[in-house]
Amino acid sequence: MLRTHAQKSTCWKRWRKAFDAVMNLLCQEEIKRNFSNLDYENPASTLHELFQKKIIMEVRYEFSEYHDENGNPIWNCKAFLEGYGDFFADNVSKKQAKQDVSLKVLHFITDTVIKKSDK
Repeated sequence: MLRTHAQKSTCWKRWRKAFDAVMNLLCQEEIKRNFSNLDYENPASTLHELFQKKIIMEVRYEFSEYHDENGNPIWNCKAFLEGYGDFFADNVSKKQAKQDVSLKVLHFITDTVIKKSDK
């Protein structure tokens, strides 16, 4: 059966729409699979692992120190993640400040990605 150019074009558009729908569903499932079993015990390592898998951009950290009214040192950690913004956390421990801010980033990413994939 010979088809006209218009019929071929319509058939191609329907096929492409179905293909895009299947690919979108597969991508959503891959996103959910990547983000469903994350380790929240060590969020900085988890973020680094996601970066190594090329799922997210590299998180960059900046630290600064200030003192509370009693003279105790407090560490401020600022995390930068391209496409997501800046995140902040304070703690008396530099390491814990990094973990705290990493946890904020991780929660933000998982909430954002899962919500986007569900649409």
